[in-house]
Amino acid sequence: MSIKVHYFGVFNRAEPMRMMLKHAGVEFEDVKFGMEQWGDLKANYPGGVVPCLEIDGVMYRESLAQARYVGTRCGFYPRDDFNAQYKCDCIVEMVNDVLPKIYGPIFAPDNHDIPKVFSEILPAFMKRVTPLIEACKKSGKWIIGSDKITMADFYLGIIYANFFANPNVGYEAEKFAEVLAANPLFKEYGEKFVS
Repeated sequence: MSIKVHYFGVFNRAEPMRMMLKHAGVEFEDVKFGMEQWGDLKANYPGGVVPCLEIDGVMYRESLAQARYVGTRCGFYPRDDFNAQYKCDCIVEMVNDVLPKIYGPIFAPDNHDIPKVFSEILPAFMKRVTPLIEACKKSGKWIIGSDKITMADFYLGIIYANFFANPNVGYEAEKFAEVLAANPLFKEYGEKFVS
């Protein structure tokens, strides 16, 4: 099976797939390109959007569907436990909701309220995830309460990898460092997802 992940040369929406494939030991081609190339490449992708997951020459779009596909194939998405699927999906969707609010200033700094990222968006996110991480640490289990790492863990991991452990975060690196210093449990959890 030939697998390619097509996306810009940044983490963001393609990173959960990359992390899961790497963690599972699945070989794949990481096709990265710059914003300056996007105009010429856009027509090559279904709907003109990325990330794009290519399997044996067939292109698939929609990042959540792609991640679920990879998660299921690699054993990181619960198959037979609907409660675990629900918990996994809740965390994935929570991260997916907040992700564009955090990375928006990187792509369109004039159209985003950067101070709001640090005064409202990240504090609200940390308030939601801290109890989950506390329970995870106390139980010795992963984020949905399972013995096995799931897609939900990788999604939380991308927030850390994209914005807190990334030396090229794109804006206000010192403010991300301040948020991280105030949230040591998140840092401890996030360190599992950087190498």
